[in-house]
This record gives sequence, structure tokens and C-alpha cells, in this order.
Amino acid sequence: MVNNTFNHPSIIIWAFLNEGASESGDACRDAYQTQAARYRELQVNGLVSWASNKKTNDVCLDHADVVSFNSYPGWYGDSSDHSLTDQLATVQPTIVEEASWVAEHQNKPFIKSEIGAGAIPEWEDLFRGFWTADYQASLLSIVAETVASNQNFTGVSLWQFFDVRTYNGPKALGRPRALNNKGLLDEYRRPKRPSFDAIRAVFQGKAKQDSCPSTLSCP
Repeated sequence: MVNNTFNHPSIIIWAFLNEGASESGDACRDAYQTQAARYRELQVNGLVSWASNKKTNDVCLDHADVVSFNSYPGWYGDSSDHSLTDQLATVQPTIVEEASWVAEHQNKPFIKSEIGAGAIPEWEDLFRGFWTADYQASLLSIVAETVASNQNFTGVSLWQFFDVRTYNGPKALGRPRALNNKGLLDEYRRPKRPSFDAIRAVFQGKAKQDSCPSTLSCP
């Protein structure tokens, strides 16, 4: 892979060992340090990172050029029957705390490399709860607005672009339609609304703001 794409213009970060055992000192020495050094030895055109779900417990981050954290506040991790408002209220504080920790302890670019919520296409619910595009839109809007307005974030990768097939067996019981339904588009690449429109509005607004000098009155 590296030999074929080492200077590809679309590759800016080389990553490995997704959600690995990066809380282990042995893993750092035997895997993360070794692989990071190998990528640099090959003089790849890009920075080195990995998507860590160990976050602040990751002891290997000295070997990364970019810090990347995966987490799903407002979706995974809290099985209590809290209100939707309470669930959504955890999103911004969680990711801001992550970004602030990286800025203080690592002083490296920080990417929110996975975050999201599932939505079953065209399924509507008066309560606008889990698995609806309304809840997905609410959660992702918080993420996008937070990342766009906080200088401790270098970027975000909303998980994910479109729905994909996952399990065929019993694990599919936790995946409606046996798909990972976190896409902003469904499996046929059709936008999920209002999620798609909400995210587009946030980032289009940010791009327009950045392109308009403060001394001008832009439309």
C-alpha cells in the first residue's frame, strides 16, 4: 500500500491499528513506536496517527504526529434511560474536554476521528429518539458547531459517510437492518434528512465566514 500511494495527493495522514491496545506500554514499544518509525523511514507524504478509543489513557501518543480520538457521547456508553435532552447534553462537554486535554498535554493537532449516531432511513418517530434522523441531526449539529468554533480542533470525521453492511449473525441484533446506520447517506447514497442538510448548513456557514474578511460586509 505504501509503495503504491506514498505520495498520493489525497492522503494527508497515515494511520494504523484502529482502536488498538494503546493504553499498554508493551504495545507502544512493540507496535506503535515500531510502525510509526517505519512510516517515517519510508518517507511517506503525510503525518502519522491512529484512531484511539483509549483517549486520555493512551500512553503511546508521543509517537503520533496527530492525535485522533474515537468516542460516541450521546450514543454509546450510557445505557440508563435518560431523557434525550440529557443524552445530547453530554456531547459538547465530552469532546471539548478531549480537545482541551490534547492541547494541554500533547500540543499536537487534534482530530475527532469518529463520532456519530445511527439513523434508519425514512423512519420517523414523534419522540425523535434514537435511530431517527431527527436525533442524528441534533447530535451531529452539536458536534459540527463545536468543532467549527473551537480552535483546539483541527478536524472531525463524522462516522460515517454512508450506511454499510455489518453482521450476518446474532450481533446483527444490535444493528437494525444488519447495517451500520450511522451514515449521513443511506446505502444507496441518498441523503438522510434532516441530518445531511443540518451538517451542510453548519460547514457551509463556516466556510462562508472564513472566506469573508472581517473588514467587509459579506452577503
